[in-house]
Amino acid sequence: MQMININTANMKSNRTEGFNNLNKNTKEVGLAMSLDSSIADDHPMTDITAMDQDGLYLFMTAYDAATEEPVMVKIDKHHMQVMSKYKFDIALDGTPFALQVDVEANMVVTGHGSSPGGLVKFSAHNFQRHRKLDLPSVQVVRDGATVSLEANDVRTIITKGSLAYCGTNTDPGQIHKVHMGVSATDAFTHHSAIALNQGEKSIMAMMLDPLHPEFIYVGLFSSPGKIVIIHDTNAASGHAEEYKEDNPLVRIGNGVELYDGEGHPVANVDGLAIDNSYVYASCDTTPAKVVRVSKLHDADGNPVLSSPEVLSLSGGNDMAGAMVASATTLFVGTETLPAKVVALSGVLKAVDCDYSEWSAWSPCSVTCETGVRSRNRTIFVHGVNGGEECGDTTDEEDCNELVVCPPDEGCSDGKVWTKTGSTIELQCSDVYPADNSPVITPGEEQKCQCPVDRPYWHGSINKCVDRSTCEKGYVAECPTSALTCTMSSTNVLKVARVSTVNITDYHCFSPRSDDCLCLCKSVNNTVIG
Repeated sequence: MQMININTANMKSNRTEGFNNLNKNTKEVGLAMSLDSSIADDHPMTDITAMDQDGLYLFMTAYDAATEEPVMVKIDKHHMQVMSKYKFDIALDGTPFALQVDVEANMVVTGHGSSPGGLVKFSAHNFQRHRKLDLPSVQVVRDGATVSLEANDVRTIITKGSLAYCGTNTDPGQIHKVHMGVSATDAFTHHSAIALNQGEKSIMAMMLDPLHPEFIYVGLFSSPGKIVIIHDTNAASGHAEEYKEDNPLVRIGNGVELYDGEGHPVANVDGLAIDNSYVYASCDTTPAKVVRVSKLHDADGNPVLSSPEVLSLSGGNDMAGAMVASATTLFVGTETLPAKVVALSGVLKAVDCDYSEWSAWSPCSVTCETGVRSRNRTIFVHGVNGGEECGDTTDEEDCNELVVCPPDEGCSDGKVWTKTGSTIELQCSDVYPADNSPVITPGEEQKCQCPVDRPYWHGSINKCVDRSTCEKGYVAECPTSALTCTMSSTNVLKVARVSTVNITDYHCFSPRSDDCLCLCKSVNNTVIG
């Protein structure tokens, strides 16, 4: 077992609200309505042993007060109205003590209290039974010898994606990790298991941390009650639903025992709920109690529990059973006749999503016409308990939609594709023979045009040239039979003359870095152009 030394100087909590100023709304659950006429009756239910929910309904296991048979019930949680009921076949299903709803897979998973313990899958829509799994024994070392512990009496289940974690009512308690598949009809696969310390018995409640689902909180039905933490080391990335072959479950620290403000033990944790800063435990005591425990973190980021606060639900003999959290409310089921659901509002604090700043925009996906660029942000804290949920972490927008692409065949007539050309079309006649010229201002429009270093259009040769070339007054290309030029690899212009031809007054220049051109006034005393 991994043991961690805690440095309390590094612990922080962001919640200091009192725990006693709560609104309590208690409803008796008569359960007189069912969608299945074959099991319709008006029997009240007693002893709610497990609860879970989806967006519309509460699902719970309880007992029929008249027949003492275990049943599963679906209730409209907004109107507290029974929608359907299922009677368990103990010989087939075992005695149900645990229940979880997988919303995505539309299934309900129950844990049965038998030897060995195990799981049963049902459709959440109509309670049709599909699959069952019996858990294998766990091997532990005691006094140097390996001992096999039977996995009897599953009393609690939590699910995350395709995984289920099961807790047993044994000494010591055991936690089993099971792959459920992705639908109600898929087979179960046992994955791994861990046993708690000897004497830490009767696991009656478990819960995953909503922000860090690699940590499993385990409630013990003992005196005093106790909460311990198990780390699923293959879920360190925060994705507990990932299924991997090698998956050790590791104990974190010693946990916390539950005492009230006068030092009296608060026994028998029967339900758990978690928000951003606290763990809540419903306790099977008289009167019923709910305990709130601060959820801190040590210097290594591991969770640590401390400072229990106790709230009594009533002054009577009600004992708290299962518990489930919904937005800012805790629903606590009682083990009474008739059964009751107590709604504690004002308990869970809404936490809004918190992001990093947006990153810089990425380069545009294209250099012209319309492309896409993106930016990202990181989620620091997920919205929980009715707080603002997180939105997209990637943002995209169009870019370069105003940038025109060059023609497929390129620019003609010696022009280039640029947005830094002249704002006006300049001709050589604009400077020759005048001794001044218009001021050249670079433009912003991308198109085929003369660049600023060669802004003048030489109409006789259809080339972009600089001012000095215009001022020479040359109007025609030299015959290649008389004069040629080339550009070297280092951009040095070289001229080659044919000695039998009389060439006077010529000018060679480079209209582009990879090209050159020679202009002449006369060849063999004949004016050209």
